[in-house]
Amino acid sequence: MKRTTSILVIAAFAIGFFGAAALTLYLPERKIRAHSPTEEFTAFLDYRVPKLMGLYGIPGVNIALVRDGQIVYTAAYGEANQKSGQKMTADMPMRV
Repeated sequence: MKRTTSILVIAAFAIGFFGAAALTLYLPERKIRAHSPTEEFTAFLDYRVPKLMGLYGIPGVNIALVRDGQIVYTAAYGEANQKSGQKMTADMPMRV
């Protein structure tokens, strides 16, 4: 009985520790306001997108922000082809 309790305490500690570590990657360290200026929002994307790509194992991403029917920002993160190391570009076609 004492051994089972010890194992449960160790397991609870490990789950709590690694869960907290995962949350630090997932939760943003800084907040973004609704209706932020484009420059502020794009800086937030530049900070968050690479972290989320690493967390979910995504090799490459294209992003376009559209405001009032006009593209106001495009960005590319990561690789288009992992084998060759080809970098992702903002105009590279992607499947959705």
